[in-house]
Amino acid sequence: MSQVNPENVVFLTFDTDTNSTAASLAAYADENSFPWVFAVMTPELSQALATQFGNTVLIPPFEPQWIIRPDGSVDGLISDTSPSNLINLINNAAS
Repeated sequence: MSQVNPENVVFLTFDTDTNSTAASLAAYADENSFPWVFAVMTPELSQALATQFGNTVLIPPFEPQWIIRPDGSVDGLISDTSPSNLINLINNAAS
C-alpha cells in the first residue's frame, strides 16, 4: 500500500456537539489513544458547513472528510474513507 508523508498531512476531527468542552474532548481522545487533532466545532462553523454542504455533514456516523490544501482551497466532500481513496485524495491535493 502507498504511504503519505505524515509531515504533509494533518488529520483533524471536529466534534459536532457544540456543547462539548475542549477538556472533555481531550479526555475522550486520550482515553481512546487517538493520535490526531480533535476540536470542538463552534456554532458558527457548524452553520457554515451545513449551509455549504447540507445538514448531513453534522451527523457523526456520516464522517465527512475534506482535503484542505495549504492555500485554503477545499477538495471534495467524501464519505468513502477507504485507505486507498484517502491516500489518492491526499496525494492528488499535494500535487
